[in-house]
Amino acid sequence: MEVKELRIEIRKHHVTPGVNVLDLVIDADGEKIKVQTQHKD
Repeated sequence: MEVKELRIEIRKHHVTPGVNVLDLVIDADGEKIKVQTQHKD
C-alpha cells in the first residue's frame, strides 16, 4: 500500500480561544500542504 498523503492533527492549547485543532493534509511526494483547517474540538 502506497501512502499518497499525510494527515496531521495538531491540538493547540492556549493559543486561540475556541480553536484547538489544526488539521494538515500534506502530499507525501512533496512538501505542499493541500488542506489546512482549524476547528473546535
